[in-house]
Amino acid sequence: MGRLFWKCFAATWLTLILAGAATFFGMRLYRLAEDPEHLLMHGPRVGFELDMAKVVLRHAGPKALAHALDETGSSMLVIGPTGLDIRGRVPDAGLAAAALNSSGSSLPDGVVRVDTASGVHTLLIPGAPPSLDPAKGPPPPPPSPGEPLAFALVASVLLSALLAWYLARPVKELRGAFSAMAEGRLDTRVGDAMPRGDEFADLGRSFDRMAEKLQTIILAQRRLLHDVSHELRSPLGRLQVALGIARRDPSRADCVLERMELEVERLSGLIGEILSLTRLNSGVETELAERIDLGELAEGLVHDARFEASGRGCEVRLEELARIHVHGRTRLLSRALENVIRNGLRFSPPGGELTVEVGFSDGWAVIRVCDQGPGIPEKDIAAVFEPFARGRNTGEADGFGLGLAIARGAVELHGGAIEAANREEGGLRVEIRLPSVIP
Repeated sequence: MGRLFWKCFAATWLTLILAGAATFFGMRLYRLAEDPEHLLMHGPRVGFELDMAKVVLRHAGPKALAHALDETGSSMLVIGPTGLDIRGRVPDAGLAAAALNSSGSSLPDGVVRVDTASGVHTLLIPGAPPSLDPAKGPPPPPPSPGEPLAFALVASVLLSALLAWYLARPVKELRGAFSAMAEGRLDTRVGDAMPRGDEFADLGRSFDRMAEKLQTIILAQRRLLHDVSHELRSPLGRLQVALGIARRDPSRADCVLERMELEVERLSGLIGEILSLTRLNSGVETELAERIDLGELAEGLVHDARFEASGRGCEVRLEELARIHVHGRTRLLSRALENVIRNGLRFSPPGGELTVEVGFSDGWAVIRVCDQGPGIPEKDIAAVFEPFARGRNTGEADGFGLGLAIARGAVELHGGAIEAANREEGGLRVEIRLPSVIP
């Protein structure tokens, strides 16, 4: 058992013992306070009444005592030598006999002998214990306080142990799960081990979400590292080939140098794209957020895209359905939208049309980029925003496959979402949704 178990056990046990002791003594006092017989036989009023009766009896006689008892309404019995009460009442025979026959050294509570000139009088408080009645025998002994205390002790131990186990078990499961994660077992989950509907179950679900997110991130990093190494190997291999050609045939040095310059530019561009994607995924961004007019941002990007599309006879059209503002970083959103537009132009056929729509839907700013290209197979749509994913169905080999991945990172950094879908009339539709700002 761990330290948490023993701490919970000790705290719970001590609390139960204190609560049981307080309840026991409280009930004891309550019963004493509510027991008329106890008050009658042991209360301070009894002693005062007996002392007062002794003084009156010795100095004023039985008649004066009888008058005083009548005036005060006392129920005391004063039995004279003849066995009768001085006020003419007839006491219980057994009770009177027990009081008269008791020795002076063994008088019960509530009984006093007084010697007077007329004889020995016995002062008796009614309601004396049953032991005064010889016919009934001695009263049964009171129950021992050790029995309920022993029962309470055993019950508190069992309950404390059960509660401590209940609290310590999920913590032990979480500790084992964290150790497994630290050892690299990324598929560790604890939700099934804590099926209860309490805070520990919520903590287990939070751990599972964290583990799933970590597993996704780490696996994505591993895949990205693999893809980066593959992408870097190709230009580096071509550079090595170019160096080998230059060594064997110096006359082709100019051609080789141009090829090497092209490969170096490709390497530089690839490294820049990788750094941009890494910064987005890590959340490191120093640009301050500001209020952005999406229509104005899209208009500038469409203007640049028309110049690029003119060489292929394509047309880029902007449809601003509403004037919408968002709160974000201009450079990142511009980069995201530009990558989506350029990706659409890359796969648009000659003479095709690319449409950029800016609208509003259910509190979200929506940007749709629709092309007339060949689209993407349904099985590849889910991976189109992954790093180094390319449109293999088009046969295109240009680009690094990072544009849409960077766009997704920029959009998600702004609390939005991006998705792609094939159009029924042909082509691909990419939709960007961002939280809008109320004007």
